Amino acid sequence: MKRIRLSKADWISVLLCALVIIPGISVYNKLPDRIVTNFNIYGQPDKYSSKNFAVFGIPLVMTVLQLILCIITNLFHQTDKRDFINRAVRFISPAVLCFAQLSILLYSFGQIKNPTAVICTLTAVAFVIMGNYMPKIRRNMFLGIRTPHTLLNQEVWDRTHRFSGVIFFICGIVMIPFSLVNDYIAVFIIMSVMVIISIVYSEVVYHLVNQKMHE
Repeated sequence: MKRIRLSKADWISVLLCALVIIPGISVYNKLPDRIVTNFNIYGQPDKYSSKNFAVFGIPLVMTVLQLILCIITNLFHQTDKRDFINRAVRFISPAVLCFAQLSILLYSFGQIKNPTAVICTLTAVAFVIMGNYMPKIRRNMFLGIRTPHTLLNQEVWDRTHRFSGVIFFICGIVMIPFSLVNDYIAVFIIMSVMVIISIVYSEVVYHLVNQKMHE
C-alpha cells in the first residue's frame, strides 16, 4: 500500500482552515443565538444555524474535509513540488472558508447587507485569474476540465485548457457587472455556459485528434 506523506503546503492549508475559528470566538458573546449561514441566488437568507455550529462546527467540518482532500490527492496523484498550480489549489478551500465565515459574521452585525453579491463578484474575479493560469495546468485528476478524453490524451488536455482559459477569462469579466447589480440568475447562466462550452470543445478536439491519428 502506498505510504501517504502530506507536504508542508498540505498541513498549512489544514491549519488555515482550523484557524478560521478565531474570528468567531473573538465575537462569540456578541453574536445572536441563531445565525444566517446560507443565502439563495437572490441574496435572501434561507438557512439559519446555531451560533455554536456557525462558529465551531463549520470550521471543524471544513478542516476535516480539507485533510481528507489532501490525503486523497496525495494517494491518487503524484504532485510535482515545482508545480505551482497544483500546490496553490490546496489553498482554495481555506480562502473560501475564511471569506464565507467573515461574511456570516459581518452579516450578523449588519455590516454587509448582501453577502451573495460579494461572493459572486469575487467568484467572477477568480474565474478571470483562473483563465490566465488554465493553460499552465498539468494533466491531473483534480484540477481543470477533467473529462475521460482530456485525461486520456495529452494533446486534447492542452488544447482544451488553452481554449478554456480564454473562455473563463471572458466569462469572468462578463459576470462582474451582473454580480454588482445582483442579477444572480445571469451569473448562474454564464457559469453554466462556460462549463458546457469547455466540455463540448474538449469532445470536438478529441474526435479531431482521434480522426487525425487514424488517417
